[in-house]
Amino acid sequence: MTGNPYEPADAFANVEIADSNTVLLIRKPLSVYLLVALLVLTIILAFINLVQEDAGSEVTGAGVFINMMLAGFSGLSQMPGLGVAIWRWKGSSNLLLPLLVAAYVIALTGLVPFVIFHQTEPSDSVNSAAHMHVILFPIVHSVFGAVIYTVALLITLAIYFYSRFLVLK
Repeated sequence: MTGNPYEPADAFANVEIADSNTVLLIRKPLSVYLLVALLVLTIILAFINLVQEDAGSEVTGAGVFINMMLAGFSGLSQMPGLGVAIWRWKGSSNLLLPLLVAAYVIALTGLVPFVIFHQTEPSDSVNSAAHMHVILFPIVHSVFGAVIYTVALLITLAIYFYSRFLVLK
């Protein structure tokens, strides 16, 4: 028996040795799964909200299509976060952590309003001014997401340039 007997057997399950000088870290896609689950939950809750808002009118094919488009637009701001999570999963750098944190913030801020909102009775019309949140929230959240991703990208670049050029080796 070789190795440390006090070390768990699967301690190096996520490490692959490419050659004698290189060790590759193989990450599990937990962030990808979690962000996909948050995205799907956001889209489902947005669709439920839209159906509740439109409960007073008759169901048409065009109405269902518009509701699905708006529910999908509610998850649009979370799509770059999925790209970041997949990029981090495929790579071995922790440099993307600020962008991953931004992805979680955006996913949660997109989900929380749909969790909190409860429609207790059918509304008169989705087209009234009282229901502007149906279209306005996804747009505002997409702008919020763009700002958060920009700030996270600037932090990531600052960390990269600091670690690459300013730290004395």
